[in-house]
Amino acid sequence: MTSAFLGAWLVSEYVYDPDGAFAGVVRQRRALTRLENGDLRVWQSCEPCDFEHPLARRVGEYVFDLRIEGRARRYLGPDVVGSGLTWGEGVLTGRGLWPHFGHNFTSFSVQTSAERQVTGGKFFSAGAMVANIVGLAELKREDVKSEAWPELKGPLWPGEVSAVWRGTVRTLSAEGTVIAERVAERRYSGSGWADAHDADSVRLQENGGPFLSFSKNMQGLARRYGWMLEGEMFGAGGVRLEWMDVLDGAELIGLRRWQRDEAMTRVEVLRLTPA
Repeated sequence: MTSAFLGAWLVSEYVYDPDGAFAGVVRQRRALTRLENGDLRVWQSCEPCDFEHPLARRVGEYVFDLRIEGRARRYLGPDVVGSGLTWGEGVLTGRGLWPHFGHNFTSFSVQTSAERQVTGGKFFSAGAMVANIVGLAELKREDVKSEAWPELKGPLWPGEVSAVWRGTVRTLSAEGTVIAERVAERRYSGSGWADAHDADSVRLQENGGPFLSFSKNMQGLARRYGWMLEGEMFGAGGVRLEWMDVLDGAELIGLRRWQRDEAMTRVEVLRLTPA
């Protein structure tokens, strides 16, 4: 959250149960302003929901201050405490607690333009997941009188939009330093895809529950939450990959976190559009 995140935003959060079932949409007004001491103050006002769910009880106004320390973001309370890390320009992941709401969380945000963010995360009650969220935030323009809430819409599977997607993949070290940014290409076929920049492929197989994910060197599990697909895969030598893809119309956003023996080794940010 740098100066690019300042201002008033309209946010639509699509809420899913842990098993992937859709629950409803939370609409939120968000505003960020800079304080005299340099910290940021964040207001979040959640509108009443028309569905029954633990997340539907997050209604009303929540406020917390945020301090920038290098690439770290410190959530100082009172309504959110914890911290976040930036992964290059416009990409943020976080973890913390809503003390008054009574849930801990993980979060992510990828800014796709000056006025649009793909955002989301998970809410927990201690270690039990309560909800998984994927959503959109759009800057509220002062010159537009009528409000239009951002929407995720269209196909859920990128292969239905285009068989070939191209863009870039940014690789960062565990310390957040950009190691490389290179051309990326992905080709979809059936229920899987191949990433030309990785010389690898992923195949998803239905098994009555979460998808089974396979690649040349790794295997794991994945689950769909609407326009978001998440997975965790394991390979030889203690390698673990936590990944997610979000389809926002004609843009595909991917976030991959690589670990070896429980230590972060690198992060990859993928941004693709239909070829």
